[in-house]
Amino acid sequence: MEYEKEDQKYSKIGKEKKIYILNNYPIPTDRIPRLEKIIERRIPEVEVKKIHYKNFTREKVRDALGIILSGSSLNVSDFYHDQKLRNYFEPQLELLRKTTNTPILAICYGFHLSAFAFGITVERMPFSHIHESVSISVDDYDELIPKKTMFVDVHHSDFVSPYDIGLKEHYEVLASCNIKGTETVQYMQHKEKPIFSVQFHPETQNHRLHYITRKKRAKLLKAKKLGEKLIENFVLLCLSYSSKAIEI
Repeated sequence: MEYEKEDQKYSKIGKEKKIYILNNYPIPTDRIPRLEKIIERRIPEVEVKKIHYKNFTREKVRDALGIILSGSSLNVSDFYHDQKLRNYFEPQLELLRKTTNTPILAICYGFHLSAFAFGITVERMPFSHIHESVSISVDDYDELIPKKTMFVDVHHSDFVSPYDIGLKEHYEVLASCNIKGTETVQYMQHKEKPIFSVQFHPETQNHRLHYITRKKRAKLLKAKKLGEKLIENFVLLCLSYSSKAIEI
């Protein structure tokens, strides 16, 4: 097995540890299984559990090593006029506000939840949606991002502006990108909590590779490789947090 030696290094510390994926999609999608398979393949000793957003409560993730908030076909910008939709996600907003030691990776829709939870404005893009590979530059690469410049897979209708007044009160913006004339935050970390938020999708969809040009395919393959590394790095970060907690 390709990752057998690497997996064995974490077998003891990862035993009986759980990563929870909060599925925010209203309909079935291949993105959730992809997230699950990436983790299981790279660090198989970590158990992956999935919870649909309609069934989520904070009590269900009390034993979490780490939590991933997935993307969605829904839009957080609708919260401003759709209270019913917002109510479905209030448990996740509360999780984000109250978490202290459990690392959270917020992806796309999860990214928007992590902004909205702290009063940051989530806006609708001036066009229907974006779905392509773009290059971003990270101001200071860290435990999650393996390179200062990388291609990422973006697919979203909402965005957070790097110029939002309340953004810098809560988050450090590490990467932004201009998409068709709109400045968007692509990666940010909470200043006091282990919340890591990415606008892009690290769990790049494989089926997209069959319907694009060779040049775009090369970019998407790079995004796929680095995205999977980001997910692996998040799990290793969770293991690190867990071991520190045990030592204390």
